[in-house]
Amino acid sequence: MRGQSSSFQLLSIAPMYPVYLRGVALLAAGKGAEAAVQFETMQTRPGLILNYPLGALARLGLARAAALNGERAKAVKLYGEFLLAGKDADPDLPLLKQARNEAKTLKNAN
Repeated sequence: MRGQSSSFQLLSIAPMYPVYLRGVALLAAGKGAEAAVQFETMQTRPGLILNYPLGALARLGLARAAALNGERAKAVKLYGEFLLAGKDADPDLPLLKQARNEAKTLKNAN
């Protein structure tokens, strides 16, 4: 069931941990295209992730993969979507700060 943990089996929610972690590992290895495939897998199956936090993190992963692949416009759009989803979150959350900085750097790049 794509990495469904036993506690989530009772709720019929599959957060797809292995898919997400594979995407993160591929990003760390500099393999943006392969990482994007993993994050897309999550995004194209919203019924499996529902409103689970990994869904939002997959969108950030897609933004990072697009940036790594040189797809600047796509990356800026995805960062914007991620940041918009977190607009009501604590602005000092390290992940949001990091995403804001990455998006700003990408927008300012020539």
